[in-house]
Amino acid sequence: MAALAATAQPSPFVLHDGTPVRLRLGRNLSSHDAQTGETVDYEVLDDVQVNDHVVIKRGATALATVTEAQPKRRLGRGGKLDVTLDYVRLVDGDKVALRAIKDPTGGGHTGAMTGAMVATAIVLWPAAPLFLLMHGKDITIPKGTEITAYVNGEVPPNPAKFTVEVKE
Repeated sequence: MAALAATAQPSPFVLHDGTPVRLRLGRNLSSHDAQTGETVDYEVLDDVQVNDHVVIKRGATALATVTEAQPKRRLGRGGKLDVTLDYVRLVDGDKVALRAIKDPTGGGHTGAMTGAMVATAIVLWPAAPLFLLMHGKDITIPKGTEITAYVNGEVPPNPAKFTVEVKE
């Protein structure tokens, strides 16, 4: 009888750790012009619900921060761009921490450059320094890029502040 009473109770109103939140980048982001500390906006693609209550509305804004931005460099080294997701706002205005890192590294030419330098040095020594002038590539994350972030930690929102999603 106690087991039936336990299953009849409603599940707790908690936004669980690791709940996925699909996001879309709102603008082009490049290692060429991004600045460390710059804020980047993402748009939430799907409603996130807890017990039929929408807690994160589709179209809400999630914010991220550029933690490292380096343009392409000499010696065939590519640019670097690190973006860390910070938070998304719930329907009631509270912030929920997210975790996910978009961390691509540029198309470096270091291996090709080293091989070319060795080959050229064997054949024609004066040409080897020209390979030192090679540049890598900048990192560009195009507008519309979709990623999945995850709720960071258990969040117990107040159910009275959220509306119930009507199922048709």
